[in-house]
Amino acid sequence: MAVVSIHSPFALSMAAEVIQKGGVVCTPTETVYGLVCSTRPESIERLSKIKGRPSNKPFALFASSWRRMLKEDIETCPAADILAGAFWPGALTVVVFASAACPGAYAGSAGVRCPDHSFVQDLLRECGGLVINTSLNRSGEPEYRSLDCESD
Repeated sequence: MAVVSIHSPFALSMAAEVIQKGGVVCTPTETVYGLVCSTRPESIERLSKIKGRPSNKPFALFASSWRRMLKEDIETCPAADILAGAFWPGALTVVVFASAACPGAYAGSAGVRCPDHSFVQDLLRECGGLVINTSLNRSGEPEYRSLDCESD
């Protein structure tokens, strides 16, 4: 595991490489610190183990834009279109009907958000516009709004 500041000139390429190779990356967002991974099943399984998350609790998606999300197997409605248009990028998660083919779908729906954080937006562009996301905390514990990192 490497700890790299998002201000490092190598942070974006390193994070994208980790995700593309099936790993999990911790990143700040405009709300809390989160974990992101690719939409591949093996990456999602790795994220579930890290989180200690039950299999019946789905993960949400980060999308680079509403237009990007519309490329997935989802059913949208005028209200979702209006909300995403008005509040994205931002801290609004839109829940849509989604087939099992849609990454992150569970029981016929998926939650998706377009984060308003420049590093995450850049990372999304490097990773095809769509990643799985969750908060950094282990399942059931408080969320992290900041990190205090110490180096040994």
